Amino acid sequence: MGGHVFLIAGEASGDLLGARLMAAMKESDPDVRFSGVGGQLMAAEGLVSLIPIEELALHGFVEVLKHIPNVLRRVNEVVEAISSDLPDVLVTIDAPGFSLRVARKVKPLGVPLVHYVAPTVWAWRPRRAKKISSYLDHLLTLFDFEPSYFTKHGLKATFVGHPLTETQNLGSRGESRIELGFSDDDKVLALLPGSRESEVRRMLPFFEEVVQQFQEEIPNLKTVIPVVDYVKDDVIEITSTWKDAPLLVDQTQGKHLVFAAADAALACSGTVAMELAWAKVPTVISYKMAWLSSLIGYMLLKVKYASMINIIADRAIQPEFLQWRCKLETVVETIGPLLLDEQTRQAQLRELEDVTDRLKHPDKSPSQAAAQVVLNYLPRT
Repeated sequence: MGGHVFLIAGEASGDLLGARLMAAMKESDPDVRFSGVGGQLMAAEGLVSLIPIEELALHGFVEVLKHIPNVLRRVNEVVEAISSDLPDVLVTIDAPGFSLRVARKVKPLGVPLVHYVAPTVWAWRPRRAKKISSYLDHLLTLFDFEPSYFTKHGLKATFVGHPLTETQNLGSRGESRIELGFSDDDKVLALLPGSRESEVRRMLPFFEEVVQQFQEEIPNLKTVIPVVDYVKDDVIEITSTWKDAPLLVDQTQGKHLVFAAADAALACSGTVAMELAWAKVPTVISYKMAWLSSLIGYMLLKVKYASMINIIADRAIQPEFLQWRCKLETVVETIGPLLLDEQTRQAQLRELEDVTDRLKHPDKSPSQAAAQVVLNYLPRT
């Protein structure tokens, strides 16, 4: 069949989605040609990136403002590349600040526009659904409840499943514990204090207080923290004064070992809450942010929960203690039974399974389902 697919991924998560999508398309059509913007994983699938993906992975208001001139220049470069060698379809992957700017600019060229990962219009700024529906041709969503937010505005939207469902099995509990140095009798609590310095410095002292409450009741309690490189020094500094220092594991290499070994987890809200659910780890969510950020979030957000698992279920399967509700006694009372009582653990796990089943596409992997949509825009021969 052949054809030319132009892809844009602006950060690491998009690079993974893009690489899997490319691999799935090549399985169905070995003659498909790729160009665009991506990272190392997409390069391994044959993409020569027009610009370094690192220039687009910007976070934080100040950082984004500082780099706006360069980002806009890169937008124009990508638009020019698309205009000079018209692809059969443009696939933008998340990173809406960059990718959707490009999509709007190339709309007059008549290139079909497919966007992968729906903007969270159900959480905030719901008017974006109507706006993007005016220029996109197709939207690929990770969650089964998302298409209806866009189809009512005339945009084709297809649920393809969440990329977590393509992750490999974690491995056995016993083998993971041996590798981490834990015994089968240990009670293992995974601590996930966030991936930003501000989160780590705010949450780790609170996590230490929680752990201290169990040290007499659970003498065989072990704690472990999967650590990302850019907050490693902060985590080491803070935990060096703990009475029983936690085991620190490189997140890239050892996160799945930690999940397989853990009896329960205490985590900040974020993507990790979904990863823990998929890994079948009973979890309590605990999070505090600066009061101004909290106030802004309260004013803008349209959802009741922070955990995506709870949002999907519309109930607090993973107990959440946020801001003023993040109190030591309450968190201790909630996480204790997850460590000590098997019935409580299994009750949460059963509820988690009901939700994680909804992350799967009915009969394909997410990449295969997404590839099928994109390939339908290529010319038939």
